[in-house]
Amino acid sequence: MKQFSIEDLGTFEIHGDPSKVYLPSHFARNFLTCLEGQDLTGKHVLDVGCGTGILGIAAAKKGARVACSDINRDAVDITLANATLNGVKLEAVVSNGFDGVREFAPFDLIICNAPSNPNFVDKIVTPVDNGADGRAFLDHVLSHAPALLGPDGRLLSCTGSEQDWDKTEALLSNLWSRHEIILASEEDFSALGQFSREVLDEWVSQDRCWTEKDRVHHLVRYFFAQK
Repeated sequence: MKQFSIEDLGTFEIHGDPSKVYLPSHFARNFLTCLEGQDLTGKHVLDVGCGTGILGIAAAKKGARVACSDINRDAVDITLANATLNGVKLEAVVSNGFDGVREFAPFDLIICNAPSNPNFVDKIVTPVDNGADGRAFLDHVLSHAPALLGPDGRLLSCTGSEQDWDKTEALLSNLWSRHEIILASEEDFSALGQFSREVLDEWVSQDRCWTEKDRVHHLVRYFFAQK
């Protein structure tokens, strides 16, 4: 169980079996910070790749009508259980990317804490290879989210320096009317425990990450993109 507090949401609890779903990390906490001050009352929100459902639950607590989706069936079940635990209602469905959520569109806001782990497949937690650079899901979302958004719809997502910010910014500039970085956070990448030291050292050699006191760090940019 993880407990989170955020000023305009209060405290809520998130449960999950780490063998079935990634538990919320500092990424989730930073997304919650990004949602502070956002008026979501009556808005239609999609949390795509929802994991434990923490971001969708936060949106529901702010008065949004929420749909959550994940390719992982266990994540969907865990999301529904966490929604009940935190006293909110939402829809949750199994979906490979946006395939299973088009019927719920259009959305006012899509939230995506996209995985960045490269060439890694776990038959339960991460059953689809995210590509050599860890961008497959992020690129899918950046490319296809505009079609699911209503007028003035927005995307809230993030990208790490290991994923090459220039590629992310090019997609944002080409496919979205505008975007704004709302939080840039230097974080200990080693703490996630999802990547081998070999992979991390390769990114350091490519100047995508750097080392401080034998710990690998990266820069994560959290951004809103406008349709």
